[in-house]
Amino acid sequence: MKPSKKTIGVLTSVLLSVSGPASSAEAIALEHAGGKRSYWVHVPKSYTGTTAVPLLIALHGTNMRGADMLTYTDLPRKAESVGFVLIAPDSRGLAFNDGSPSGGPETADTDDVAYIEAVAEDAKRRYKLLPQSIFLAGFSSGGSMAQRIEIESPYPFAGYASVANTFRVQTGGAANPAPLLLVFGTADPFNPVAGGEVTMPYTSVKPSHEDTAKNWSIRL
Repeated sequence: MKPSKKTIGVLTSVLLSVSGPASSAEAIALEHAGGKRSYWVHVPKSYTGTTAVPLLIALHGTNMRGADMLTYTDLPRKAESVGFVLIAPDSRGLAFNDGSPSGGPETADTDDVAYIEAVAEDAKRRYKLLPQSIFLAGFSSGGSMAQRIEIESPYPFAGYASVANTFRVQTGGAANPAPLLLVFGTADPFNPVAGGEVTMPYTSVKPSHEDTAKNWSIRL
């Protein structure tokens, strides 16, 4: 299957758990929608505050926190080698409000689309960033949250990456039709290659990897 648009990248592989280096990160508090939220930031040692650098916002999966994205992935090491600021927001409940019930009741009424926009704007106030090099990525629930943001938010992210999850919202189009990378695992029990019913962490019907890619080829 070849997507009809060049703005979609699809990578299918065996999903492996990779433990990266411990990250030296700072927790940042952020007031949003009348409540307190938080995110973690890893600033590369090369950052001086005088030269603008890229930003990557990485969204965690269900039952994870932002700090886990910095501890159990190689993103901090990549941030050091490339020289970008890395931010990992915390969800309110068990996961971000990606359009599914995975985050629990605390997440159901949370506008995480607006929250991630606010995180990006807060980062722009704190750090000297390249405005055309702000990217968004996510794993599992965070991956479907990244897809939801591209669908619903006009915020000018330069590109998106969704790892190990499918789309959760059915609205058409894309508010910001930027390049999107979809990464699937051939051994992922939560998102089977052919799609179908899964029972963990809750019962739902997942689209196939091919259908997810086709959905995006139409949107973009």
